[in-house]
Amino acid sequence: MNIKKFIANSPQEALTMVKKEMGPEAVILETRTIGPVEGYAGKGRSRIEVTAAIDYEALDNSSALGKPSTEAQDPAKWAELEGRLKDIWDSLMALEAKILRRAVTNQEVVYHNYFGLNPSVIKALAPEGEREANPRPNREVVKECLISVLKQIHPIPGQGRIFSFVGPTGVGKTTTLAKLAALSSVRHGKRTALITVDTFRIGAVEQLQTYARIMDIPLSVASNAVELKRAIRSYDGFDLIFIDTAGRSPGNKRDLGRLFATFNTGDPIHHYLVLSATTKLQDLWMAESRFGALPLGSYIFTKLDEATDISDMLNFLLSRQRPISYFTMGQRVPEDIERATRRRMAEWILKRKRRVEHEITTGAGGDGSSQPAQTYS
Repeated sequence: MNIKKFIANSPQEALTMVKKEMGPEAVILETRTIGPVEGYAGKGRSRIEVTAAIDYEALDNSSALGKPSTEAQDPAKWAELEGRLKDIWDSLMALEAKILRRAVTNQEVVYHNYFGLNPSVIKALAPEGEREANPRPNREVVKECLISVLKQIHPIPGQGRIFSFVGPTGVGKTTTLAKLAALSSVRHGKRTALITVDTFRIGAVEQLQTYARIMDIPLSVASNAVELKRAIRSYDGFDLIFIDTAGRSPGNKRDLGRLFATFNTGDPIHHYLVLSATTKLQDLWMAESRFGALPLGSYIFTKLDEATDISDMLNFLLSRQRPISYFTMGQRVPEDIERATRRRMAEWILKRKRRVEHEITTGAGGDGSSQPAQTYS
C-alpha cells in the first residue's frame, strides 16, 4: 500500500492532486486544516492536508487477465464507496466554507467590526499576518490599529486669505461660514468681510445679512465672476474674506458649471468642501468627485452631533488624500465648531468601538433593536 500526503489551498485542488498522481482508485484516509506552509501560494491562509492511499497489489490482482475483482462487481460495495466519498466531499466543502468565513487577522476584526472600515480601506491598512479561526484582538492590537488609521488622516487648517464654502444642499455651509467669521472677527480681532454668491436660495442673503449685522462686519453680494472679482478687490485691506455659495446637487452638472464659472476670477481661493457626517459613503464620494472640478483645499464635516455612526466619514477620509480642517456639531454660533484633530477622531472611533462591543454583548442594535452589530462570522 502506498500512502501519501497532499497539501493544497482548497478541497477541490487537493482531490485533483490525488487523482492526478495516484489515480481514481486512491482512497482518502484523512483530511485536516493546517497553518501556512513554506513554498505554497497564498501566504497567511490556512491549508488543507489530505492523506490518500492506494493498494497496488489489490489493483494488480483484480485486474489480472483483464478480469475485474469480485468486490468491484458488487453494486452494494460501489454504493457504499460512493456514499463515503460523498461524505468526505461534503465535509471538505463545509470545512473550506468555514475557513473562508472565519479565518481573519486580529487587525481585520478591529478595522471591520470596531471601526466600521470597508474592505478596500482595510486592504490598504491591514498587514499580512497569520489568520485565525477565532481571533481575539487585545488592547494592544486596538491601539496599533488606531494609530495606523490616525496616521492616514491629515488635519490641517485652511491656508490663505480668501475662503469659499461649497458643497451639497443642506449640509450647513452658511452656518459654518458664520461660525468661522465670528471666531476670526469677534474673538481674534481680524478684519473679516463676507461675500455671498447665493442669489438663488430664498432668504439666503437676508440670513447672511443678519449674521453680518450682529458681528458688525461688511457683506457684499455677487452673482457672477465679474461682480465677485470686484467685491474681492473692495476688501483688499482685510485679513480674511469668506464667500458663501448656494448648495448644489452633485447630480446637477449645469448648476455646478455655473457655480464654478463664478469663481473664475484669478484669485487664490481656498475652497472648503463642506460635507455632512450623516451622508452615506457613496454620496460623499460623488460629492467630492463633482465638486472636485474646483481646486478643493480641504474638507469640513458638519452635523457630528447628528451622526450615530462616523464610519462613512472615516472611510471617506481614509480613501482620499485631501486634509480635513474643521468639525461642527450643532447650530450655536460660534461655539459649535472646532479644528479637526487626530485626538478628536480617536475619541469618535473609540466611542464607536465601545458601542459595537455593547451591542455584541447585549445583542441590541444601536436603534434599540435586538440585532447585533455586523461582524466577521
